[in-house]
This record gives sequence, C-alpha cells and structure tokens, in this order.
Amino acid sequence: MTSLTITPAPRRRAQLLRYSLWQARDYAINLGILSFILFGLLGVLEIMQLHVVARAVSRSPGLAAPFAMMQAQSFEHLFTMYAAVGPILALSGVVSQDRAMGYVRFLFAKPLNPLRFYLQAFVVRGVGFFVVAAILLACYRAFEPSADLARIAAGLALFFVAFGGMVFLGSVLSKYDGLGTIAFLLISVMAWEKGASSKGVFHYLAYLFTPIEKFSALDDWVSNMHALDPRMAAAFPTKWVTWTVCYGVACLVLGVIMLRKRPLARA
Repeated sequence: MTSLTITPAPRRRAQLLRYSLWQARDYAINLGILSFILFGLLGVLEIMQLHVVARAVSRSPGLAAPFAMMQAQSFEHLFTMYAAVGPILALSGVVSQDRAMGYVRFLFAKPLNPLRFYLQAFVVRGVGFFVVAAILLACYRAFEPSADLARIAAGLALFFVAFGGMVFLGSVLSKYDGLGTIAFLLISVMAWEKGASSKGVFHYLAYLFTPIEKFSALDDWVSNMHALDPRMAAAFPTKWVTWTVCYGVACLVLGVIMLRKRPLARA
C-alpha cells in the first residue's frame, strides 16, 4: 500500500495593513468624534465672543488694531488646547486598553508582530489627530482668520511627537497612561519653576523633566502675533522645541523597547 503523506497547511499570517482600517475606525468612533465635539464647542464659544467684540469695534474704528490682536490671541488659545490635549486624547489606551480588556489574546492569535501593530496604531492615531485638526481649522477659518497653515501643521506635528511619545511609553507601562502623562507634565512645570529659582539639587533634578513652559513659546511662533505687534516674541524656540521633541522621541523608543521585553498579557 502507498503511504499517504499529510502536509500541514501553511500557518496563516495576519495582514498588518488590514488592521489599520480597524484601528482608524476605532479611533474615529471612540476618540475622533469626542475630540471634534469637545474642541468644536470651545471654538464656537471663542467665535461667539469675537463676534460680540466685532460689533463694538464696528462702531469704534480705533479699536481695529487691538481687535486683530485679540483674534490672534483667541486662535493661539485654541491651538494650545488642541495641540497639548489632543495627542493625549488620541493616544490614551493605545496599548494599555488592549491589555486591560484582554484583547491581546485575540489580536495576536494569528502570527502578528505586536511592535509593528502598535507602531502602526501610533501612526494611525496621529493621522486621525491631524484629520480632526483639519476639520476644526476649516470650520474655524470659515468665520475667523487664523495663522499660516504651514506654521499650524508644523506646530501640531511637533506637539504630537513630543507629547505622543510620552503617552505611548505610559500606555506600555500602565493603564493610567493619559492621567499619568498629565500628572507628569504638571510635575515638569513645577520642577522647572523650582529649579529656575534654586541653585541646589532641585536645579539639576529639573533636567530630568521636559521644559513644558519653555516649549509653549512655540504657540507664539505659530500664531505669529509679531506681525501685529513687534514687541511680541516670534522667533522659533529652537532649543526648547528640540529638547522637548527629543524627549518625546526618547520616550517612544523606550516604549518600543519595553513593548518588546514586557509581556503583553501582564496587566
């Protein structure tokens, strides 16, 4: 008799790019809509306030220059809120939610590299962050002038890399990634304030944290209020942006290393 040789079927591998559609839908439903509603309402309030002032300015032409400065400050305020809070909202739970809910058992049932999966999730959520920003900006510009688009895009990208890297590391380490990042940023502000007035150990400990207050000078550069008032700082804060963005990249790299070494099933 002829013996039959049973050839095992090849093990199916997951197609990483197909997961990007699910990741994008997950972001849109759970975070994108929330971000749009939250920051959209804040934008509506700012626009309503500006329109009230605009009616008063129309009766007093001498107030046109101060009103233009107020418009720029209003946009800078909205930009700061979205650029700082948006990345935290976008990346909260990027790793920790799957671990806490037990989704990792299903996501990686097929051969799939967790590192590539979560780096792709980082990129997908970053794209979602920019899509929401673009929609909000289009709506805002329909009623009020805003800053140069190139400066806005550059500012958003720098904020996302700087803050997003911190959130990614926090998500690898803990399920309280969003709150942990906010707490860390607040501690950073206090550490730099304390370090600035101290010549002792606190001065050097401050360098373990990111200089958030100095990084916020990027907001002035984005709004470009120097064009309206030469006394306003408009120079690009190269030193502090480089420092903070490199800090975020270092956190992202550390998160990647921890993701490779730390079991995903661990809560």
